[in-house]
Amino acid sequence: MRTLKSIFSSLSKALKPLYKSLSNDLFTNQCLFCLEPSTQTICQLCTGVLPRLNTQCPRCAEPNSHSEMCGHCIKHPPAFDKVICPFIYSDGVTSLISTYKRSAHAKGCEYLINTLIMAATDYDFDSVVPVPYHWKRLLQRGHNPVRELAIHISHAHSITINDILIRQQSSSNQKQLNRQQRLSNLHGAFTINQKANKTPLTNQNILLIDDVLTTGATCHSAALTLKQAGAKSVTVACLARTPAHN
Repeated sequence: MRTLKSIFSSLSKALKPLYKSLSNDLFTNQCLFCLEPSTQTICQLCTGVLPRLNTQCPRCAEPNSHSEMCGHCIKHPPAFDKVICPFIYSDGVTSLISTYKRSAHAKGCEYLINTLIMAATDYDFDSVVPVPYHWKRLLQRGHNPVRELAIHISHAHSITINDILIRQQSSSNQKQLNRQQRLSNLHGAFTINQKANKTPLTNQNILLIDDVLTTGATCHSAALTLKQAGAKSVTVACLARTPAHN
């Protein structure tokens, strides 16, 4: 006999397409946040109050009040060289990205994506490399928001996507880990996909894509792998940066 939990699970899966359809219709011609009439998914007033990343560490983009290099980057410089990031991961930005991670059809995150695309305009890169999920995590999630973000940036700037990284370790959940614990957890997490490595990375300037930069441990590990394979520089592009962590 089926349990109540399995019944609710089946019902949730069956109603998921209907929910997506209704949500797409529900917020047509009105702002996702204030629900006022708007031709945009998020009105100009509400986009104006989304937390922007202004003063930051020039290396890891950790928010600060002085725009100088942070203590972590002075003591332990990350393998990546710079971060392009328009928003702070808090308030409305958090809810938009969380929804985007759950569904490829979620509305609202296009504003964050377009802002990031504009922020990356003044740079010159040889290829775009998305930070990959482990295949088990990808199966659980059902879609790949980081690669979808990479596609948007690739198309906007006419840069080739290079799926050269493989995540060879299924790292444990990192939400409750500090910076040092995350670094240890991600040691050796990435390797080069030799089948995708048709163009050598030697002397290439890489744009590494992730959705959110927390401690920078994931992007450090990925950038280290890319540089060991010959990359000249690695710049991280992400939608949002979390506030300071220990």
